[in-house]
Amino acid sequence: MKNKIDLSIEFCGVKFKNPFLLSSSPVSNSAEMVGRAFDAGWAGVAYKTVVTDRLPIIHPSPRMKDYSYQDERLIGLQNVEQTSDRGLQANLRDMKYLKKNWPDHIVMASIMGFSNQEWADLAIAVTEAGADIIELNFSCPHMTVEGAGAKVGQAEHLVQQFTETVRKVTNLPLVAKMTPNITDMNVPALYAKKGGANAISAINTVKGLSGVDINILAPNLNVFGKG
Repeated sequence: MKNKIDLSIEFCGVKFKNPFLLSSSPVSNSAEMVGRAFDAGWAGVAYKTVVTDRLPIIHPSPRMKDYSYQDERLIGLQNVEQTSDRGLQANLRDMKYLKKNWPDHIVMASIMGFSNQEWADLAIAVTEAGADIIELNFSCPHMTVEGAGAKVGQAEHLVQQFTETVRKVTNLPLVAKMTPNITDMNVPALYAKKGGANAISAINTVKGLSGVDINILAPNLNVFGKG
């Protein structure tokens, strides 16, 4: 039998068995799903974004809708996907479980806070849980308050501020996740670097509208009848 081709890479000083990772998404929301992916050959995971338990996360259903071109070809998916709907402690236990049972696979913990203290607390928690890399989610398009999600990614001073906050409490590599819903992504990316980020992740969801249901005068994807 021929030797297997070496697909290993090094990213931010961390060695990966291959360059294939599960994205931060519904399929990376538990150790059960991630473990199956690891057994199937995936080298790592950008774990579903975790937050503190200050707000309940409720996923609407359905939360994905296709974009079609001339009703013939799928060109994209609209989503109203949020952060993990599981409690923080449950997610931390799963991260520990993954690192214990698949120690040579990479766990990139994606976190999102609403204040300096929350960013720091989350960074410390996932570091202690055994994460190899931390992704800073500055780009979730479904946050409607200042200081969260894409609202941060569109305000470079907050990008730098929260990156600096996390950098002070962990030595893990930091990856800042950028929002595409901005005029020039280079600006916040450079501020993330200034704050201590080692890399950027591009990109999060591009905002869009898949259509409107004219019978109820609401978007095709809606929450309680509202967009």
